[in-house]
Amino acid sequence: MFRSLVLPCVFAASLTIVASSAKQIPLGAGPAQHVNTKSHQTITPELSSYLQGLLDRSDVPGLSVGVVRLSGKREVEKEYGAWGNMTEDGNKVTHDTLFNIGSCSKAFLSAAVGILIDDFAQGKNVTVLPPKLRTFTWDTKIKHLLPEWNLVDEWATEKANVKDILSHVSGLPRHDASYAPGDTVSDMIHKMQHLRPVCELRERWYYNNQVTLLGHLMFALH
Repeated sequence: MFRSLVLPCVFAASLTIVASSAKQIPLGAGPAQHVNTKSHQTITPELSSYLQGLLDRSDVPGLSVGVVRLSGKREVEKEYGAWGNMTEDGNKVTHDTLFNIGSCSKAFLSAAVGILIDDFAQGKNVTVLPPKLRTFTWDTKIKHLLPEWNLVDEWATEKANVKDILSHVSGLPRHDASYAPGDTVSDMIHKMQHLRPVCELRERWYYNNQVTLLGHLMFALH
């Protein structure tokens, strides 16, 4: 098995979450690989040269970039670029290379929740909400979304909302040893009733990984 050399390096040129059947064009060979589904070009030779320079100066072995945008005709356009090596044996990075992005996924989750909230506000999403809710916003309480939600702090249990969880002000520290690789989101939610907080809700910022529980909501409300 190859030992991956690729570091979790993410270059966010553009972020658009879309539902599309746009065709992807396979990448060709070469040290710097690019593909563009339309005539408009974002990943220019100048940008390619700049990114290659970043790799060289930072001693990062590989990088890929994806740009997704809507054209003036509201058509989805995709553009990809890849630079450097994926493995120590010299296999090249492509737009299909899987990167260990770590907690960058939290930004994706926040963006997805924001789009879902906007869909409810504009009437695009008509999913039936739990009985105590008429709409879904940043201020929606977690308890109203997940009846099984319980924390050691009873006030935090009742008052914590979507914005609190995504902003890391729930009062909970990391508690990374409280969950295992095989745990489901439901397992994590159940365990949270036994995890001690380090401060009150909204008293201070304290990073933790329990925000993944909001991903559980996406399946119920999308």
